[in-house]
Amino acid sequence: MKNNLEFFRHHADSYQHPKFKMLRLKYGWEGEGRFWALNCMIARAENCQLDLSQKYNVATICTDLGLSQQSLESFVDYLLNECSLLKKTPDGKIYTDILAETLENVSHQRAKSRRRMTKLRRTTPEQDSCSGEQDHKGKESKVKESKKYTDRFEKAWEAYGKRGTKMVAFKYWKKYSEEELVAIEEKIPIYVFSTPDKQFRKHFDGWLNPANRIWENEITLSPEQEKEMEMLEKEVGEAERAHKQLYGFDFNEDGSHVEMWEKEAEGLGIDVREYGKWRSDYSDANGKYSEQRPLPEKEYPEV
Repeated sequence: MKNNLEFFRHHADSYQHPKFKMLRLKYGWEGEGRFWALNCMIARAENCQLDLSQKYNVATICTDLGLSQQSLESFVDYLLNECSLLKKTPDGKIYTDILAETLENVSHQRAKSRRRMTKLRRTTPEQDSCSGEQDHKGKESKVKESKKYTDRFEKAWEAYGKRGTKMVAFKYWKKYSEEELVAIEEKIPIYVFSTPDKQFRKHFDGWLNPANRIWENEITLSPEQEKEMEMLEKEVGEAERAHKQLYGFDFNEDGSHVEMWEKEAEGLGIDVREYGKWRSDYSDANGKYSEQRPLPEKEYPEV
């Protein structure tokens, strides 16, 4: 999961702060420029913390900032102890307050987006339908075409609404890392929700294009959409509570286990709620069920 930053705020009057005046007193404006360049490097590091014990990190910083290793050590020491513009973790990694605060806020927004994505998958799936005649005509070609694309991409293409040039979109899709694909999958349902009218939705290939990375842009919902989202979240929450009350186990995203468990409970001659409770009682932390679990009794009154 992504745990660094692509951007952060830089206040226009930050140069007036006493900490930066202290920095310029010794290193001048060149020193302040180097600090912000270093800040960008920290932002791209894991958890926005840069490990200077790694020789490759030090070599990269020295090269990019135009400093010798000794000069870098002196510069970092001054930022830490005299200017208080840098801080150090117990294990020796450097970070800044502004990046730590920004990462915390962004992580909160990313978690919120993932929750919304899950709810949207349950409540607002977008599927394009075609006539039986079209389906019949395109059956063979679709079988051949499906071999060109991965199942994962096909699901994303369907969820997006099949808008754009599929082949180009897949070409861009393959350029992304696993971490980035997860973020894209999380963003799709929210973007689709924010653009219900397809004519105003960007083509999927353009949205994915690594040169622009439009999918990373912040999505702003209208007041009406925010209200609708709140209603959907409320409905999903109520559905989950009702599901647990009825079946005795938590709501599963695709609901596939419900039918299966109902059949298993019927085979045992027990109520599905008791069956769900039985499975939950004998599950371990990983959701696996003990081979030693006692079978539930087969006689339960109808509920």
